[in-house]
Amino acid sequence: MQALVACKNAWAWTATVAGAASWLGVCSVVGKLGLLPPRLARKLTHIGTGPLYMLCWPLYSAHPASRWLCASVPALAGLRFSAVGAGLLRDDALVASSSRSGRREELLHGPLWYAVAHVAATLLFWRHSPAGLVALSVLCGGDGLAEVVGAGLAGSNSGGSSGKTAAGGKARGHGQSQRRGRLPHNPDKSWAGSVACWLGGAATALPLLARFRAAGMFDGMGAAAAGLPSGGTLVAGVLLCSAVGAAVESLPLGEADNVFVTAATALVARAWFGF
Repeated sequence: MQALVACKNAWAWTATVAGAASWLGVCSVVGKLGLLPPRLARKLTHIGTGPLYMLCWPLYSAHPASRWLCASVPALAGLRFSAVGAGLLRDDALVASSSRSGRREELLHGPLWYAVAHVAATLLFWRHSPAGLVALSVLCGGDGLAEVVGAGLAGSNSGGSSGKTAAGGKARGHGQSQRRGRLPHNPDKSWAGSVACWLGGAATALPLLARFRAAGMFDGMGAAAAGLPSGGTLVAGVLLCSAVGAAVESLPLGEADNVFVTAATALVARAWFGF
């Protein structure tokens, strides 16, 4: 019996590592070939890595050590971010695909917190609560999409004004139109980005929850052992959790938003679903 558990977990861990490595390889090729702008290629990594990682959770056995084995994958990624960011290792491809500025030190901030959030959600919630899954969905699909939409909107605004800012009136009008799309409490973020975060997080979480339900992950859990709710109650809960994550993402938290978005969403999800 123990041999079967070990074999199943070994296969699951291999699949988790292979899935992560394959996705990172795809994103790296996309960036190198210039199929997407560098910012979008980097966000492709941010958006896709987490959902692929969570899709591997049902592959593991019910043994208590399974969550630790699974969490070792983002933990190893975090250690690599730390080593490369601190200059202990050299990995130019990793720096290019995971940093905005191309500086290795940036890996010690956003990318490292991204890995920490995945480790924490895995160990704290695993397959016994939808809170971890919903929180990571908002972090990946929501927070990742927010920057893509926000940056695209800013780029289209600035591109559309090319050659028209010589006249003071036109420049002022353009500046006012840009400010209208920005959040009053954080001009670096936009309303469009926040809406994208809200909807993107929910759109990522709902299919994953359906996959976990089909695998029987949440059966016999929650209030009166009812398990995961269905229909409108489930959708409303996910939309609420994603809205909280989007609200936190809109705050001027810098690179630490990876942790705060995950934590806030997980707390609300735990309260809403009851387990």
